[in-house]
Amino acid sequence: MATGERILVTGATGFLGRHALAPLRRQGFEVHALSSRPVTGQAATEAVWHQADLLDAGQTQAVLESIRPTHLLHFAWYAEHGRFWNSPFNLDWLSATLSLLKAFAAAGGKRFVGAGSCAEYAWVEKELYDEQDPLRPSSLYGAAKASAFLTGAAYAQTAKIEFAWGRIFHLFGPYEAPGRIIPALIRAHLWSEALDCSQGTQLRDFLPAAAIADAFAHICDSGVQGAVNIGSGEAVTLRGLSEIIAGKVAATIGRRGDIRFGAFHDAGPAKLLPSVQRLTQELGWRTPITLDEGLTEAIAWWKSQGKQT
Repeated sequence: MATGERILVTGATGFLGRHALAPLRRQGFEVHALSSRPVTGQAATEAVWHQADLLDAGQTQAVLESIRPTHLLHFAWYAEHGRFWNSPFNLDWLSATLSLLKAFAAAGGKRFVGAGSCAEYAWVEKELYDEQDPLRPSSLYGAAKASAFLTGAAYAQTAKIEFAWGRIFHLFGPYEAPGRIIPALIRAHLWSEALDCSQGTQLRDFLPAAAIADAFAHICDSGVQGAVNIGSGEAVTLRGLSEIIAGKVAATIGRRGDIRFGAFHDAGPAKLLPSVQRLTQELGWRTPITLDEGLTEAIAWWKSQGKQT
């Protein structure tokens, strides 16, 4: 347990970061969180909040010198749905991430954990992606994340701090952008709407955002270094996901959407699945929230938001 250790979380109001505060507290951390805007309401009670713009190197250095965290969990990045893949903002966040790491080391930090992506890998047809597989991203986002990992890991060795990098595959949950695949499927079934999709035969590994945040909390409270794939180890097709969601919606409100599979060609590789041996064997981690439980929660959340969200 990390009793007495002080951790700073960036991107702590984001889709994933908001879920990390509670598991970090359970691990025994004194949790500090960063936001570019004031935080109010329930969220304000979940951490010690600090306000700073990570794209401003001066503000970044000042906040690190003020807090002097022993650990840092870095989620903040540009992630606007539909635009982040090849946005030039990725270059800004690559620079900001390296500045953050440098300031963290200068402030006496011990362990840096960053959020990576399966987009760092070369997307070729294979059974499972392993942490040792080549990094040959096909997007600016993937290239920037891979650059942050490679440069960050090399700098951490020089600065004599620990460096770990959780590679996220596929996540979903409350607060997700409505245009992403699982919210789009949920909303179509909830409101009996039509949705054009690919064939839906692609195999993916989906985990609720809260489960992924829990995995990051365990990585923070460990000595594991380098890249760690984050996934459940179980595969599901997009068509299969739609059927699970349809069944849950039909069981509660008696309707389903018109999902038009095959309206366009499949996107991405037929299989995009992680090897999770490091996560499960070295860390001993198992998901605290199943896919089924996560989908039930996500459906309830989207239902509470209403049709016009």
